[in-house]
Amino acid sequence: MQPILVICLILSASTVVHVALIPYLRIFGVGPDLILVTVSIIGFLEGQNLGAISGFLGGLLQDLAGSRVVGLSSLTKTITGYLAGSMKSGLTDETALLPASLVIFFSFFHRLIYMLLSFLISQPIAKGWAAASHLIIGPLYDALLAIPVFLICRRALVRRSGGDYVKEFKIS
Repeated sequence: MQPILVICLILSASTVVHVALIPYLRIFGVGPDLILVTVSIIGFLEGQNLGAISGFLGGLLQDLAGSRVVGLSSLTKTITGYLAGSMKSGLTDETALLPASLVIFFSFFHRLIYMLLSFLISQPIAKGWAAASHLIIGPLYDALLAIPVFLICRRALVRRSGGDYVKEFKIS
């Protein structure tokens, strides 16, 4: 199956889970951003181009699912997906811990850019403790989701011809 079709399916499932379950998983008013985690992981695995495309599609799905300003999540997730994709060449470790630690950075970056752009277009933003909790607790919460999302995405995006993500061993 083509990687873009698999990415569309992953992002669709991620959006459904994000809209249906994430509102019930808030801590101190902060919930994880499952779509952001998924976009970051796809960027790590597939590179800059598919990272940016998945960021745009995931952000657009999130915007259409109930955002105040259509396009803001698309823009910030496109930038984040592209930057996460630029880390692909640096990924040599196949464990889920490296992407999980990088998700902390990209989640902080995304949330900060989202807040700044919201401020610039005169949208209400969190202030004080609420802003700090979004920038501190949010990325840590996203990192918890990064490990299972990484394992699912890596398995779904396996390239059988090149064997990029899963090493196949032959028993002779």
